[in-house]
Amino acid sequence: GEHNALATWGYNRDGKKNKMQVVVGLLTDVQGEPISIEVYEGNTRDLKTFGAQVKKIKKDFGCQGVTMVGDRGMIRKEQREEAIAAGFHFITALTKPEIEKLLKDKVFQLEFFEDTICEVISQAEQRYILRRNPVRQQEISQSREQRTKALEQSIEKANTYLEEHRRAKLKTQRRTLSAKLERLGLNNWLTLGVKNKRLQLTTDKDALAQESRLDGCYVVRTDLKPAQADAQTVHDRYKDLAKVERDFRTLKTGHLEFRPWFVCKEENTHAHALTSMLALKVRRALEKAWWPIETTVQEGLQELEKLCVMELIHPETKAVISRHVPDGNSRQQQLIDALGLSLATATVPEAKVTVGTRKKINEVRKPLAK
Repeated sequence: GEHNALATWGYNRDGKKNKMQVVVGLLTDVQGEPISIEVYEGNTRDLKTFGAQVKKIKKDFGCQGVTMVGDRGMIRKEQREEAIAAGFHFITALTKPEIEKLLKDKVFQLEFFEDTICEVISQAEQRYILRRNPVRQQEISQSREQRTKALEQSIEKANTYLEEHRRAKLKTQRRTLSAKLERLGLNNWLTLGVKNKRLQLTTDKDALAQESRLDGCYVVRTDLKPAQADAQTVHDRYKDLAKVERDFRTLKTGHLEFRPWFVCKEENTHAHALTSMLALKVRRALEKAWWPIETTVQEGLQELEKLCVMELIHPETKAVISRHVPDGNSRQQQLIDALGLSLATATVPEAKVTVGTRKKINEVRKPLAK
């Protein structure tokens, strides 16, 4: 919508154009268990959200000796300084230009990147953990080949068009394909030229080797001393960021889908995000309990939705004599036992709560102030 107090124009990571947005920050522990969520204005950069999280952990939670883990887009120089100033530690990764600079300064060599991790401690006592992921290396190489093949097919199609249409302009086709070459990110080692009135690609093998030499390579940086955490532990904690990404996908586009936002006020926006995080914690608990019996959360909930409260009504007075939950079937009982719960055997009290659904919400919502 256009009326949320925090919604504004910003960089949309999902590629959705012409839509206002909000920025949501999710904080988890080492197991990926959500512990905090916060909503920012839609034009807030990730780097600007880090300091607020450090202050929250230190002042509101009263924690000490915490290690903040974030990707290369979350923790940079300023953020590292904020963590250290709070008495915390950090684990993050380096950007490609930073890796190139360290290679140029001979802090480490390209040969250090292998399938197994390699630890380097510089003269300035900076600690780096290096690794080349062979799977990721192959994926990047295949992607590069697929993009090159797609461009070659477009060039062949353009040459055929030029041969069949005498009035077609070579300059126009070249301009269009040059834009595509740049858009595909291949212009660092491929050059589009003309020979015998035909378009053709020229490959700079040295530039291609330079471009591909860091495929699958990454460097994890930390200020933790080896006595506090060995290289494998630091590496594993950084890779644990995948748990945060998984939680956030569940919130945003997975089972919970807390978009779109049907609230407008800032306090209601924060409340909606908090409620969504609590729902995420419930979902994680269900997933952990039902994993041993090979049942997904969606399957388990669909089965338990069949349970309902039955009312015994007096035929003459129409008064409710009792309200109880019937015994579940074997599958439902298995799901309930896995959660360590039991069905109510006594009369169930009436829940005098009005549930607002998307269909009902417009009936009670106050009109927005103009």
